[in-house]
Amino acid sequence: MALLTQANTIKEILEVEQYLDSIREEIESAEARLRFLKDQTAYSTIRLSIYQVVPMSFSERIGLGTRFYNAFGTGWQLFLSLLVGLCYIWPLWLVLAGILFLRRKGLV
Repeated sequence: MALLTQANTIKEILEVEQYLDSIREEIESAEARLRFLKDQTAYSTIRLSIYQVVPMSFSERIGLGTRFYNAFGTGWQLFLSLLVGLCYIWPLWLVLAGILFLRRKGLV
């Protein structure tokens, strides 16, 4: 504004106005850029992955006898689980026994 008061001719006033307009444009551009950068940092996402390196342990190879022993143990557990599963369906066994009984008596 001090420049405008020092300008004597219309040409000088227009030059000062033009200079002030360019300064205002630069200020507005810088403010817009600053707002843009603030928005970008406000919405930024950080992805962080944390993992722990587990040391590998080299164990001895399992022998054939141990593998057979484990197989028989697993088979036995499977057999016991099958028996327990059959016990879970005891109502079905009662219905089937009733149907067989009635068939033998000739009622069904």
